[in-house]
Amino acid sequence: MEHSKWYLMEAHRMIKRFAFTLMVICSLFILSSCVHNVSTMITDYNGLFSVETPVNTYDIQNEDFNPKDMLLPEYNVHYTTTLCLVGPAGGTSYLWTATLVECSDEEAEIGEVVELGSTKSLAVYLKDTDIRRWAEYTLTLTVGGANNTEFTDTAELNVY
Repeated sequence: MEHSKWYLMEAHRMIKRFAFTLMVICSLFILSSCVHNVSTMITDYNGLFSVETPVNTYDIQNEDFNPKDMLLPEYNVHYTTTLCLVGPAGGTSYLWTATLVECSDEEAEIGEVVELGSTKSLAVYLKDTDIRRWAEYTLTLTVGGANNTEFTDTAELNVY
């Protein structure tokens, strides 16, 4: 009886040693198979967001500049959002306006013009302007260039 108890205890110890040894060997195998360290992981991650080749700036002085490409044909925005747009580079002046075309509000005056900004970048919180909800506007960007030239583009702006 004493001999079988000793035998079971010894077998238990052997199984624990074997499991520990197997775990150490597997851990070493897994760790040695990794080719990445923290530095390479950060470099790989940042590489997803960096541009290898420089982006061509959309500039009114470029020979392939087309004023009708300054805005997309249509913008659908919620009334409680900020409208963020950027005009082309190289302008001497910028003017962003919205002209009311259609509105569900009976008091709205069709043709009403709302000036939104006069800088290259437009970032305007619509609730802080005279822009009406449930309305359609014509968004106009006018860019002044050298020698008194003006470039204009329009887009449909739907505010819901």
